[in-house]
Amino acid sequence: MSFSDFNAFIKESILESFNITRIDTEFGIFRISGLWDTLNVNALTIISIEIMGTDGWVLLNQTYDAVTKLIIDLIPILQLYLFSKDK
Repeated sequence: MSFSDFNAFIKESILESFNITRIDTEFGIFRISGLWDTLNVNALTIISIEIMGTDGWVLLNQTYDAVTKLIIDLIPILQLYLFSKDK
């Protein structure tokens, strides 16, 4: 890829922030914020993820392996959600 091709690709890639205030999944109810590339839904970054606990929202620590696995499991659901909202 040439430098000009790379610059054109970067200009086309637009990262947008997202904030999902509540999404019900088979894994639980979540509040999630992050960034995603509207042209490449696979480019998804989670900034904050919270799960609904018995006493309200609980912030999940993304450094834990179990949370990392959960995020990986949630990615297809989030991609579908974001893609459907972008239309």
